[in-house]
Amino acid sequence: MLSPRSLLVLTLVLGVCFISCTTAEKAERAKPGTPAYFWALAQAAWEKGDYLTTTSNLDKLVVRDNEFRHQAQLWLMAIHAGIAKGDMNWADTLETGRKVTRTGEAAYRREMAAARASASQSVMSYLELANQHLSAGVPDAPVVPFKAAPPATRPVEIAKVEKGTFPPPPELELIRDRLRAQAIAETTKTMAPEQEPLNRNLYLAAMASEMISLCDLYGPKRLNETGRIRMITQVAGHAVESMTPCEVSKALEKKIAELKKKTSKPIS
Repeated sequence: MLSPRSLLVLTLVLGVCFISCTTAEKAERAKPGTPAYFWALAQAAWEKGDYLTTTSNLDKLVVRDNEFRHQAQLWLMAIHAGIAKGDMNWADTLETGRKVTRTGEAAYRREMAAARASASQSVMSYLELANQHLSAGVPDAPVVPFKAAPPATRPVEIAKVEKGTFPPPPELELIRDRLRAQAIAETTKTMAPEQEPLNRNLYLAAMASEMISLCDLYGPKRLNETGRIRMITQVAGHAVESMTPCEVSKALEKKIAELKKKTSKPIS
């Protein structure tokens, strides 16, 4: 039988071995240039609220097959949807200010066009990822790899913009980034609900609903591009078709059918 002193020594040795093995395992997983390394960097940036750095690292994980690819696709989709909605909100704010400004209409138009072009780029990135994500198949118990982003306050500077005062560049960037952060928080909260576990149907429904809402960018009051709406509804329809039929899937099917009807070309 071991003495208390021997037991203490053995416990310490085992503890050191456990810590060493754990540290070595983590170091190996986070070896620079590996998928685990970029995944760890994305998580660290997300915790800091640095969404652009998060995106940059996740982009490296979706270009080739690896253990994080499927989760990285979902994470990037949530970020791209948020950026698109934030830019759409910014463009709408500029549109309000443009109508009342006395001297800055050209600047308003220029920034508004840039915001909507940026939003469109994000939507197309979302759509490409969504198509890949759905084609790979959604499991019965999907895993969302991120926590919802914290809520962001609405920038007080927006009031001046809406009244016709075009902001200086630093203020402009602040407003745009804050609106993006607001939208990212809302989008990630939908995909990572706190109150209930996320099952396959809820997961697919959230994806389809997101795509339907992103169609607003291409409506007649904004970019007026019906072809893009048809592209989005096709992928959204794929998500709904993958759901187990229920009242939610029927409601989504109806919304998609209405969008398709509005964008169908008349027969000549």
